[in-house]
Amino acid sequence: TYIIFETGSAPIRKQIRIDLPLFLIGNHVPHVAVNFPYLSKQGSFRASVDVLADSQKVKFDTIADIDSIVQEEFNIHLPYVITKTILSSAGKATGQYFASKAAGDMGILVDLTMGAYQSIMNDADLRTWVTLPKQIKVARVDTPKNGKITIAGKTIDVDTNGVNVIFVKSMSATSNILVRKIEFNKKLKRK
Repeated sequence: TYIIFETGSAPIRKQIRIDLPLFLIGNHVPHVAVNFPYLSKQGSFRASVDVLADSQKVKFDTIADIDSIVQEEFNIHLPYVITKTILSSAGKATGQYFASKAAGDMGILVDLTMGAYQSIMNDADLRTWVTLPKQIKVARVDTPKNGKITIAGKTIDVDTNGVNVIFVKSMSATSNILVRKIEFNKKLKRK
């Protein structure tokens, strides 16, 4: 019997806003703000779940630390995201500056319109996989002869003649524990 335990939630992306003081360059340079993403790790998770098989406590091994995997990928792509964000903001500010100059007396209207556009469209990319767990752990146990495994106080019946896979999921330290089971009760024939 294999028991797979998914716990917690993977990091989510949030953003931080940085206002660039371009007014130091000149009075007619537009205001520019940029938003950069950062990762916020979710701290609420169950480090373990109580599992008993044949009255023995089951020990899990961590096979994937999703926080570390997501952090590494985020760090790899961050320089590209920062460069793209700065170039995009610089391009918008340059366009706003020249459009305002070309508009003459109506330049203030162009500044207001473009400033509003930048404020609305200047968010960082915050898309993330919210269904990923924080960690994935696994345990392999001999199937109990009585066909019973206890998970967090609940008794799960398993097939004593085949392979069983039990999925245990907990989204946070206070959420309910979800349990699903798959039984492979047909033995494989070798050729």
